[in-house]
Amino acid sequence: MKAFQIHGKEQGKLITKELTPIGSNKVRVFIRSVGICGSDLHYYFSGACGDFVIKAPFTCGHEASGRIGQYGDNCLKQLNENTRVAINPSHSCGVCGACLEANSHLCESLSFLGSASTWPHTDGFMQGSIDVYPEQCFPLQDNISFEEGACAEPLSVAVHAIEKVNSLSNKNICVFGAGAIGLLLAQVAKFYGARSVTVVDIQNNPLSIADKMGADNTVNVLEQKNKLEELANQFNGFDAIFEATGSQPGLENAIQYVKKGGHIIQVGTLPDEVVTKSLRLIMNKEIQYIGSMRFTNKNFSDAVEMINSGMINVKWILSSSHPIEEVDQAFHKAKDKSVSCKVQVLLGEE
Repeated sequence: MKAFQIHGKEQGKLITKELTPIGSNKVRVFIRSVGICGSDLHYYFSGACGDFVIKAPFTCGHEASGRIGQYGDNCLKQLNENTRVAINPSHSCGVCGACLEANSHLCESLSFLGSASTWPHTDGFMQGSIDVYPEQCFPLQDNISFEEGACAEPLSVAVHAIEKVNSLSNKNICVFGAGAIGLLLAQVAKFYGARSVTVVDIQNNPLSIADKMGADNTVNVLEQKNKLEELANQFNGFDAIFEATGSQPGLENAIQYVKKGGHIIQVGTLPDEVVTKSLRLIMNKEIQYIGSMRFTNKNFSDAVEMINSGMINVKWILSSSHPIEEVDQAFHKAKDKSVSCKVQVLLGEE
């Protein structure tokens, strides 16, 4: 089978791998679509994602869909062969304190596919097939494409973040960052009953997508800083801001424009060196500043149901799909946010 490996900074190689025997308690899934995420871009263009440095050939990818293949000898057959599925890249132990408190994403022994945080690295989905536990597979409706199914993972991130605020009903919400996660945050916020959703970015292309998706307001903060301030004043501060840029300016603006007693949900990964004088306002305004890390197993299940039922339309974020033979082109296109949102790599044949 074909697999894409990253050996270091801008050192990608498409290889052929031999299939190994299936684990006795796992199911083999034949991969069809894999989304390129921000962490994948870091691995490819920098050879590392934060502190997680690639030390050996590594297969990235943690957003995927595919078809059920064979089951291991001791694996419970929950879905029929050829069932189309979205795949949860995370697997928790189910018995640690975090898992018992329904915080599977904080599991003490969490396994997350497509991550160089472990040694040996945990290979991801950018290969012809992968063996996973059956509970990681969620069936897709026949009318849902593999490309849409692979969006279950980023949608799960958005669902998890939105649920950090007790209720969005009748609230004025702002999303900083109109990447795939930010655009999905805007959709989910509307679905959860937000009165208004404002999306902020520094590029017009993703903001045009936000407009088409139904955002009430869009702001290019480089060109329309006054507009953001006017909206914040109109609402007496935003009730909740979802900071999905992972940048110091994004955090500073969130602290400035959230209402007193409001919520800031940190979704984007901030660099270690972020220091802002605005931090004192967290105390002065009694801001509820909350981190949001990945998603729970339930969040993933809910995200798949939202896609299957049509409650959330992920097609808005899909920019282009490329066969695995064009994977380098796909990475370069995904890097250019002026023209792309979610770029995917296709494997296998349909």
